[in-house]
Amino acid sequence: TAAGTGVINLATSPLNVTGNSTIGGGTSTGAITLGNTTLADGVTLTVGTASTAIPITLNAVSGTAGGATSSLTVQTTGAVTMNGLIGTDIQNVRVTDGTGGGVAGGINLNQSISAGGSVTLNATGGNLVIGSSANINANAGVSLSGTTISFGGDIGTSGSDIVFTGATTLTDNVQLDTGCGTGNISFSSTLNGPFDLDLTAGTGNITFSGVVGAVNMGDITINSAATVTATTLSANSLVQSQGTSTLLNGNITTFSGAGLDITATTITLGAITINTTSGSGIVRMAGAVVLNDNVVISRGSGAVTFTGTVLSQTTESNDLTFNGAGGGNITFIGAVGGTATQELGDILISTAADVTTGAIRALSFTQTTGTGITTFGGAQVYTTVAINPMTVNNASVVVNSSINTQSAGNSPIAITATAGTLTIASAGDISANGTVTLTGASGILTAGDVTTTNDDITFASNTTLTGIVALSSNTGAGNILFSGTLNGGSPLGLTAGLGNITFSQPVGGTTPLGAITINSAANLTAGAISAASLVGTTLTGNVSLTGAQIYSGTGLNLVTTGGTINLANAATVTANSGILTLNSSGAMTIGTGAISTGDVVNLTAGGGITTSANITTSNDNINFNSATTLGGQVLLNTGTGAGDITFANTPRIVTGK
Repeated sequence: TAAGTGVINLATSPLNVTGNSTIGGGTSTGAITLGNTTLADGVTLTVGTASTAIPITLNAVSGTAGGATSSLTVQTTGAVTMNGLIGTDIQNVRVTDGTGGGVAGGINLNQSISAGGSVTLNATGGNLVIGSSANINANAGVSLSGTTISFGGDIGTSGSDIVFTGATTLTDNVQLDTGCGTGNISFSSTLNGPFDLDLTAGTGNITFSGVVGAVNMGDITINSAATVTATTLSANSLVQSQGTSTLLNGNITTFSGAGLDITATTITLGAITINTTSGSGIVRMAGAVVLNDNVVISRGSGAVTFTGTVLSQTTESNDLTFNGAGGGNITFIGAVGGTATQELGDILISTAADVTTGAIRALSFTQTTGTGITTFGGAQVYTTVAINPMTVNNASVVVNSSINTQSAGNSPIAITATAGTLTIASAGDISANGTVTLTGASGILTAGDVTTTNDDITFASNTTLTGIVALSSNTGAGNILFSGTLNGGSPLGLTAGLGNITFSQPVGGTTPLGAITINSAANLTAGAISAASLVGTTLTGNVSLTGAQIYSGTGLNLVTTGGTINLANAATVTANSGILTLNSSGAMTIGTGAISTGDVVNLTAGGGITTSANITTSNDNINFNSATTLGGQVLLNTGTGAGDITFANTPRIVTGK
């Protein structure tokens, strides 16, 4: 002990401590410098004076191998510099102000520490600086504190905690490892530094309580942990390969292709934005994801993948938004919003390449544009009370399972393949409480049924039936419209209630349809039709057929109770083996085309029949069951057999014809 400001300098020769000893203490305030120091078995060396600003410089400190471990305690409020290795049978290393507070003068650790127990370096009120070559290994915990902490050395424990208390900055690439046990790793304040951070916590927790990467970090790698908690984080990448629960409560920004890649049993996302735009990083969530609030993912060309379920916090219906001009693929492998109580809110995709989903339950789904294929592989249920529960735009779209909008309001569905084909499988039935509009730049291939609640059904592009299809707009005024051509060898059932059915382009021109059955409709408008048959016996409006009608099966049978039937001049009707029946409550007009059938022709019109068409059957009857006017020279031919030609009234011949 030196009195007053006397200096203790033992740096010139090795120091051997054979018993518990204190260097300093008392009223000493002078600087203390020790050379290489060896402690005997079981010895505790205390250097400095509690709560006294004594500058202390240490070189190497070691115990004696083979015996009981020794310990080192440094107590001062002055600056502490540790220049030598500390280890070999050292149990605990503790540097504080001696009363549990911090060394306000700061601590500089320039060489490694190896301890069988714990390591405490407390520079609260000052700065803790740990050099790049100063690794710390302790069987028990490591506690590092300072107003600021700068460190570049690795730290390891054997299942015990590593704690940083204070604003921390990396000065080199660092590994923190608590082994495979329950040791936690925690940062109580901010964490910065443009270097890599590698974390292994075994079954312990990793906690980032402050902002990470206000000055951007390098790659952050989490090899193992139980629970990981982070607020705002900015880094080259954040990759977690193992965990039980990960909670992200702040915005995440990455700058490399590795992006944000989290593997954990449960991943909980707060009200955050994940931004991987710079570097076009990926976003990968390998675990069951729960949205505690609305979540936004902004990215470049990096893929976004959810390998497990994606649910909202119970009863919250939180939104999931994907932004980014050059969006890559988006993949949902598990169910999204599985139950009514955990359905998602609005799913919004500004752009993407391929979008692949399983089952989805949400308020709505909107994809504004895309450059790949959007594939719906599971049942889609959308429940918004607002309009537009489902709007999809991508180069190509595939619907492999059902789509259902359950809102009681106006809930339209619009699906558009902007450059390729819209493909709807037989399991891809669509049910909507609003209009359904389907568009495919390269056509529509469909085997799925469509049902609305008195709302329009529109096929806005050339369409091919790949299976039996039933379209129903219910009993109200919903129309059914095919704006393009319609082909495919399958049957088509149409129920339009009080609405109209319109075929704007030829039907069956390339591949004739199967049987076309109209269960209800007001007006029927079509050009050329080639099909097995066309049957509609409960029409309530006008019928207009303006192109060639060719039927290979049971023929043509149209009955309207509230309108007219018009076969325009260019219309010819060929029913190879079926009966041809036309029955209207109003007038019937048959132009200069020709009717040819392998069975009976029955023509009935409450408003009278006007015909200029030749009619031919194969030995079968031709029946004009209403007042008939011949609009020109007409040839009626039942062949060489027993077919009769019957006029219920004497036909009227237009003057001059």
